[in-house]
Amino acid sequence: MAPYLPPECLQEIFNNLVDDFQTLHSIIFVNKLWCATGIRILWRKPFSYDNEWNNLYKIIPIYLSFLSKEIKIQHELQEVLISTKPFFNYVSYIRELDLYSLLMQLCEWMVKSKFISTRPRILTESDDFEEEDPIMRLICQDMTEKVSLKRNMYIIKEIIMIIVEKSPKIDYLEMTMGNMDGIVFDYLDSEYFSDIFNDISSEWFTKISKLEYDGRYLFKKFTEHANNIKKLSFGFHTFTPDLIPKLSQNSNLERLQLRNVEFTVHDYDNFSIDIKFSKLISLELFDVRMASQYPEKSLVYLIEQMMKSSKLISLDLEPYIGVKYDKLLEFIPCHCANLTEITLKINEAYEETMKTILKILPNLNKLRILRITEDWGGIQLDGGKYIDKLILPNQLQFFNVTGLLFSDECLKIFFEKCCSDLKQVVLLLKNYNVKHEQIIKSFSLEKKKDIEDIIVSIDNKSEITINWR
Repeated sequence: MAPYLPPECLQEIFNNLVDDFQTLHSIIFVNKLWCATGIRILWRKPFSYDNEWNNLYKIIPIYLSFLSKEIKIQHELQEVLISTKPFFNYVSYIRELDLYSLLMQLCEWMVKSKFISTRPRILTESDDFEEEDPIMRLICQDMTEKVSLKRNMYIIKEIIMIIVEKSPKIDYLEMTMGNMDGIVFDYLDSEYFSDIFNDISSEWFTKISKLEYDGRYLFKKFTEHANNIKKLSFGFHTFTPDLIPKLSQNSNLERLQLRNVEFTVHDYDNFSIDIKFSKLISLELFDVRMASQYPEKSLVYLIEQMMKSSKLISLDLEPYIGVKYDKLLEFIPCHCANLTEITLKINEAYEETMKTILKILPNLNKLRILRITEDWGGIQLDGGKYIDKLILPNQLQFFNVTGLLFSDECLKIFFEKCCSDLKQVVLLLKNYNVKHEQIIKSFSLEKKKDIEDIIVSIDNKSEITINWR
C-alpha cells in the first residue's frame, strides 16, 4: 500500500511553505489532494508573491467570476470569461487583504484587457509621462480620472463585498499608500475606502489581528471595532496625543508601529496621558514628531509613558527628535531592561549613550545600529573608530551595523572582535570584492562557522549580509 498522509498532516507541512511561491506551485501538480491543499495556502495572500507584479493581474477574472450577473451587466463586465468555471472557491481562502495591490492589479487588468486604454494617472507608480505636451497631459489626466477611477472603485467595492461575504476569516488588512501620493490616498480614503468599509458590519472587523493603515477617515472605526488587533501600523497623518490612550484600551495589542506621524499638543502645561499597554512587547517609532510649543519635551514625555506602561522586548527608536534624542535614550535602562531586540540611530554625540545602553541589556539578541542624518543620503561613521568601543552583549546573534562604514583594513579586526558568536551580520563596505570574500571565508573557517550564504546589495556602497548556520 502506498504511503498516505492525512489531509491534516499535509496542511501542517505545507503551512511552512506559505512564502515559498515556487514550491507551492509545484505542489498543486502532484495530485488532487496536494492541489487542494496548495491552492488554499496560495490564496491566503494572493497579491504577495510577485514583487514585480508581472502577471498578477491575470487572477482578476477569478474575482470577477464571483460577481452576480446583474453587477457584471451594470459595470459592463458581462463579457468577462475565464477558460473554465473556477474549480475552487478561491475567494473563501483569502486571509490577507492588500487593498492597494488589489486596486493596482485591477487597473492593470483593465488596460491589458482593453476595457480602458490607459490606467488612471493618479494610480500609476511613476509621475513620468511620455507625453511632454502639457495640454495633452491635462486631457489624459481628466479622461483617465473621470472614466477609469470611478469605474474601478465601484468594481473594487463589489469585489471586497464578495470577499467579506465568502471569506469571514481575514485577519490581516492593509490599506497603505504604496507608491501613491499622500493627497491621492486621502482622496481615495475619503471618497471610496470610507464608503466601502462603512458598509461592512462591525463584527467583521473583530476578526482582524493585523492592520496597516495610512489613512484617517476610517481610523476611528478600525480602532473601535477591530478590538482583537495584535499588530497595528499607521502613519502619514497628524493626530492628537489622546489617540495613544485610546489605542492602549485594546487589551490585545502586542506590536505598535508609528510611521511619519505628527502629534499636536496645544497646551503643554496640562499635557498628561494615562496609558496602559499591558501586552505591548514591540514598539517601532519612525519619524515621529510633535507640533507644540515644546515639541521635544512633549515627544519625550509621550514615548516615555508608552515605555513605562508596556513590557517591551523589541524597540525600534528612529524618531524625528533632534538634539533631545539622548534624553529619550536615557529611558531605556529604566523601562526596557528586558529588551531582546533594539534599533538605535547614532552619531558621535550619542556614542557614550549607545555604549551605556549595550552594557545594561544582557538579553539582547538582535541589534541594529543605524545613522542619524539630516537627509536621506547621510554619511556613515568610520567603523574603524568604533571597533574597540563596541562591547556587545553575550547573547547577541543578529547584528546590523550599517550605521558604520568599514574599510578593508578594519574588516578582519571587526570580525575577530564582534562576530565570533553571531548567526548574522549586516555591514557596509566601500567596495565589495574577492578580497573581502576571502576574509569572510577565512574567518569562518578559523572559527568553525558554516556559511549559509553571503548576500551583496550594491548601491553607492556595498551592503553585505552574512548568514552562518
